[in-house]
Amino acid sequence: MSRALAALTTVLLPVAAEACATCIASPFGDRTYNWPYLFLILLPFAVAAVIGAVLARVSGVSASTLRRRLARLVHPTAR
Repeated sequence: MSRALAALTTVLLPVAAEACATCIASPFGDRTYNWPYLFLILLPFAVAAVIGAVLARVSGVSASTLRRRLARLVHPTAR
């Protein structure tokens, strides 16, 4: 009787997980694993943009100057 009760208890009660939640989640069942990778891929570009903006601001480049330079690149004047 006690052996049957032990077997039933083992089958019905959940066992403690020995892995973290990330290891347990199946990559094909849980698609939320893409967000950290996307963040890590885009982070260097965001850091470079911030550093570029700070360097441009320190060197005296204003938004209007940048707008004029970009306009000349997009619409060059005919010579």
